[in-house]
Amino acid sequence: MRSLRSSLSLLLCLLSLHFLAVRTQTEDEWPVEILLAPENSRPIQRPVAAVAGLGTTIYIATTAGQLLLVDIKSGAVTMLNQGGDDQRFAGLCLDSRGLGTLYATGRESGLVYAFNRRGELLQSYRVAEPSSSDQPLYLSGCIQTQYQLLIMDSTSPRLFYLRLADTGPLRGHPPPLDPSFTYQGIAVPFTGEWNQTGSGFNGYGVEWTQKFKRIAYFLNSATGQLYVCTISETQVSGEMRTVNVLGKMTLFPGALQILFDSSNENVLYLSMPHTNSVAVLEVSGTNPRRAKYIRTLTSALLSGPVAVSEYGNFIYPVNARLSSGADADDFTVVKISRHRQLLDSGDPDQDFTTALDDVEEEPLPVAIEPAQVEDVLRSTPVPVGTSAPAPIGTPPPSAATQTDAVDPVQPPPIESATPVSTGAPTQAVPTTTPTPASAEEGTQSDSADSDGENDESGPVFAVNSSDEEGADGACFPASATVRTEIGRQVRMDELRIGDSVFVGYTREGKEQFSDVFLFSHQDRAIITSFVRISTSDGRSIDLSDGHYLYVKDVVTEASAVVTGDVLTSDDGGSVRVTRIERMPHRGLYNPQTVHGDIYVNGIKASTYTSSIEPSVASALLAPLRAMHFCGTSISKHITDLLSSGGNGLERIFPQGGKLYS
Repeated sequence: MRSLRSSLSLLLCLLSLHFLAVRTQTEDEWPVEILLAPENSRPIQRPVAAVAGLGTTIYIATTAGQLLLVDIKSGAVTMLNQGGDDQRFAGLCLDSRGLGTLYATGRESGLVYAFNRRGELLQSYRVAEPSSSDQPLYLSGCIQTQYQLLIMDSTSPRLFYLRLADTGPLRGHPPPLDPSFTYQGIAVPFTGEWNQTGSGFNGYGVEWTQKFKRIAYFLNSATGQLYVCTISETQVSGEMRTVNVLGKMTLFPGALQILFDSSNENVLYLSMPHTNSVAVLEVSGTNPRRAKYIRTLTSALLSGPVAVSEYGNFIYPVNARLSSGADADDFTVVKISRHRQLLDSGDPDQDFTTALDDVEEEPLPVAIEPAQVEDVLRSTPVPVGTSAPAPIGTPPPSAATQTDAVDPVQPPPIESATPVSTGAPTQAVPTTTPTPASAEEGTQSDSADSDGENDESGPVFAVNSSDEEGADGACFPASATVRTEIGRQVRMDELRIGDSVFVGYTREGKEQFSDVFLFSHQDRAIITSFVRISTSDGRSIDLSDGHYLYVKDVVTEASAVVTGDVLTSDDGGSVRVTRIERMPHRGLYNPQTVHGDIYVNGIKASTYTSSIEPSVASALLAPLRAMHFCGTSISKHITDLLSSGGNGLERIFPQGGKLYS
């Protein structure tokens, strides 16, 4: 056993030494502008949509059905799908669960395409008839919520949705086709306060945030008005309510994509291609129908930003060069410092975290009229000389990695389907049998008029997930907090290597702090399920099933904790467990402290998990702890390696429990 530990430690040490020769590169040093010109591929057509991918990658869709993968760290651009003359895109989103599925909307075709992360076409869904003079159609923005894929129709006051599985083996996989139905989506007409103007672009951008779990946000590009409607596991209401925006700008005509900031789910970005800018709004912390305009982000490098993604300290708008030809050779991704929310000194329970900005801004010049934006994006792409590839089949549930090829096996239906009207008089669509709302859902409002929940979660972005019960080695959500040595409460997604955090008390009763020297898991945007343990003093801690915390000073898996157990609080006292439930949250973080313990939300936990037996994990991390003390800066490289596609240390080494069984 000692030789096994020594071998594992030596292996990690050699891995660490390999990174000593690699110069640490901060995000500030990443490329400021990336040319979309992949090697050995056809010319890139005009980009039209983008979504954050795994790690430091962004997926980009073009008007000609091309799919690109851009590494914003290295600047590398890869063509994943060559597209085709019969395949055109307008919107793009990623279901980040399971192996991950990319969805692209097919403009006038009435089709929605599902791709795996490699850009291989898995399935296509007909949600409506192709556009015609009698019934115009333009499928534009799309977003994945917990239970549906929402798809906007820019030319009619309606949306479509496909049901997605949130549990079981189909979680994160494309929904199965039902050949007995002509349409695979459910059409929902808009009612309420929606204002449709003409037959041009109207509904375009759509976004969903975990903060208000039952609320989706919609942008009418023609009027610049934001709307919300309620969603649930079994339906989308379609009853639109306006969002009241305060500040110097209250409407955003010509805007296309909307995106919630993954590190602050109150901040909303709007791409403004006609003014070469990105508008920044803050959504109220208590009411989903209130927001305020904060500022506009711009750069001399921006030229028709139709979409925006984000990572770390920067946003990454995608330039569509709207004044150039569709086959221009200078489409780019640009790096701009993201908006940093500065907290106001007022009441923390107020609607907004900052006071309204009184700084007068010069109006931005209009580079191209919004109507011209529509004309450019709707124009026929330059022919690329191919046909869209046939689907390779829907992937079966498996434990393969997100880069594995999938077999053309059709999975079983999610549930038994029954016909439901789509709004078209002669067609029917499948829907699933409604299931009773969970206890958690029962506590949430079903109305967009409600104040909503102030939940510490965030939007869906592209990072892979594990099963529906959460990843055993994943640990804490992004919203979990720790206390640093300077007395500040810091969220997990703000914590950095080198920060000193509270880990307990010395024998003399003095507070003890320990450095974070590594993140064995650090996924910024995944949505997954955690165990929430609430205590008698009003605290609660969310963590993964296999993460250890202290029950009567004995390390115990979170999944084994029961009501009545006694935990340790950060004041040195004991608190009793009063409630245990499951809660979805954004982010997966596992900081490693030199000490080995950590207090999260004021409750004592270990930094180790059941994925690797603690003594083995401690031995594996010993070289990194030593290098941390010596001032060697390689932990960020190791963190990137461990976070790049799995569950941290357990992705590289066998489960510790199995070593001893």
